[in-house]
Amino acid sequence: MKVELTTIGEIHSPFKEKFGVPRQSGLVDVKQTIVIEPYYSYMDAFSELTEHKYIWVIFIFDNPVSKVFRPKVRPPRLGGNKKWGVFSTRSPFRPNPIGMSKVKLTGIKKSGGAVVLEIEGGDFLHLTKVVDIKPHIAYCDNVSEPTENIFRKAPEKKVEVSFSRDLFEDQPEIKKEINDILALDPRPAYQVKKDHYSFKYQNLDVTFKVTDQNQFHVVSTTEISE
Repeated sequence: MKVELTTIGEIHSPFKEKFGVPRQSGLVDVKQTIVIEPYYSYMDAFSELTEHKYIWVIFIFDNPVSKVFRPKVRPPRLGGNKKWGVFSTRSPFRPNPIGMSKVKLTGIKKSGGAVVLEIEGGDFLHLTKVVDIKPHIAYCDNVSEPTENIFRKAPEKKVEVSFSRDLFEDQPEIKKEINDILALDPRPAYQVKKDHYSFKYQNLDVTFKVTDQNQFHVVSTTEISE
């Protein structure tokens, strides 16, 4: 059976490339917005959504779907060396490029004729397409059973981050966001041998190095054009 999906909006995010995006939602309190398409931009359609603290965002991954079904994938969190069944992971490489993330809803407003949802904690690239939004309902969506599955364990903030002098002195909020992103170690396990890395965040190209103590030091930022 053929199923057609309609885009109802898109994400406006400071993450301009895959490197640096948190591996799961809710790990870094980065502010993002969902700009709703004109056809669906009626405040009535979202009138009671603010009664919910969190929402589910159903979205489309930006990578194309493989024409060949692969039952096993290599999750980056496992170092790219171990294979898991595709349906036991959140890998974007699946039969349909559909993702789902829980984010904090902080506000809804009308801007330039469009409904805009203000969210925090998203793991979305800039201009990610959204196909649905649903309320998070705590009594049935929260699960408390203990498990040893690696994907159910919260990653530890294990990396100490420092900044070169004068960087972000007048931008403490962005400095905190970059610190929290790097503290989670965004490097794929198969790329940990490099000395320097860079990633795009908002309108900046952020360069950091790995110190002898295996800490991260942000050495410079370069402004990039949109």
